[in-house]
Amino acid sequence: MRLSTWVTALLFATGCMGGVDEVNTPPPTPDSGPPATGAKALYQDTVHSIVTAKCGGGGCHAQPSVTGMYGFATADAEASYTQVTSTPTLIGTYTAASAALVTKIDGTHNAVTYTPDDTSKITAWLGAESTERNANGQPPPVDPIAKLAAWTGCMSLENFQAAGMAAAWGNLSSQTNQRCANCHATGLDAFYTGNGQGGLNEENYFAAVTTQKEFLLKYFTVEQSGAVIINTSAFKNAGVDLPDDTNHPPFDPMVNAGMTALSEFYDLTLARQTANTCDPPRLVP
Repeated sequence: MRLSTWVTALLFATGCMGGVDEVNTPPPTPDSGPPATGAKALYQDTVHSIVTAKCGGGGCHAQPSVTGMYGFATADAEASYTQVTSTPTLIGTYTAASAALVTKIDGTHNAVTYTPDDTSKITAWLGAESTERNANGQPPPVDPIAKLAAWTGCMSLENFQAAGMAAAWGNLSSQTNQRCANCHATGLDAFYTGNGQGGLNEENYFAAVTTQKEFLLKYFTVEQSGAVIINTSAFKNAGVDLPDDTNHPPFDPMVNAGMTALSEFYDLTLARQTANTCDPPRLVP
C-alpha cells in the first residue's frame, strides 16, 4: 500500500460543531460609526448569519479570545468580517473554489452543509470582495495553499527527527494525565501526533503532516502577509477551557514539550526556506 494512501485512510473526524440559532446582525448604534458599505456590508447583511449558524456551534470557531481560524464565527459581525478577511486559509483568493469557507463545508466537515441559497450568498460576497479589491488597486490576495505547499518542501525528515517531534507530541499528556497519543496517534480530529515511538511511526508521522493538508494545518497556517507561522490558535482552541469548549482535556497550549519541539522544527524549516535549499513541495494537491 502506498504511504500517501495509508495516510489518507487515517483521516477521519468527530464533530465538535452543534447546531445553533442564526444570529442576526444588529443595527448600527449611534456610537458604532458609519454603516458598512460595499462588500463588507454584503458580508454583514447576508453572510455573517450563515457563518455563525454553520461554524459557531460547539465552540469550534466561535471563541472570540482565540483568533485566527478558530475565532471567526463570533456574534460580532464587524469582528467576524475582520477576522475572516484577515485569514488567508479561510478566503483563499476570494473565489468559491479556493475559499475554505466554501470548500470545507461539503458534508464531510462535521456533517455540516450549506443550502444552495447559503452558497449563492457566500459566492456573491466573495465576488464582490474580489471586484472591489481589484478596483481599489490592492495587491492580489495570498494563495495559502501555494504557500503551504512550498513550506512542505522546506520540511525534512532529518530536521523533524532533530527537533524530537515524535517523542514530544507522542508522549505529551494533558493536565489530567490523558496522553495525546491515546486519541491522536492515528489522526483523530485531523490532529496527528504519532505514538511517541521512533522508526516507521516517526516516518509516517512526518509523511502525514507534510502531505495531508488537514494534518498540516493543525501545526502551521498562513498569515495575511503570506508568511507561514505556527498555528497557535489551533492549540489554544484545544487546550484552554473556554465557554462552549469542545470538552478537550485541558493543557497549557503554549508551554509544553510539543510546542518546544514544534518551534525548533519551525526554525529549522525556516532556515532551509531562507537559504533556498528546499525540496519540491510534498503537499498532496
